[in-house]
Amino acid sequence: MLTIRASQLKALERQGKLRFVRQYRDLVRERVGKAAYALSDEALETEMLRLLDRAHGLNLETDLVVVSFMVVAVRKARCFYLHPPFHKLLTDTTVPESERIPRVLKESTARDWRAAKELVDEPSTPQ
Repeated sequence: MLTIRASQLKALERQGKLRFVRQYRDLVRERVGKAAYALSDEALETEMLRLLDRAHGLNLETDLVVVSFMVVAVRKARCFYLHPPFHKLLTDTTVPESERIPRVLKESTARDWRAAKELVDEPSTPQ
């Protein structure tokens, strides 16, 4: 019987996440614009890995939704998902996943974004 150790499983999971990030890195950079072009590939990938974990923690799973989540975070406010009104909407299972990011953008105010820019998340543990 083949046994896969936890460390091996973790390494496989990290490789899958890295593949996802590398697949969409250029699209995120294109959608974000100037701020993303200022980051090295490594720095952008590190941020995208962090955001991938955060998106999954909010039960955002669809590639397009996760990439949109990343774009909003890099472009507007790194930890916007911690702002209570945004967090409430992002975790509301009565709202279809594909509508959550557009609703955050539509229903937000400049005051919301100023507050969101002040928020700091705890660093994610390396995967």
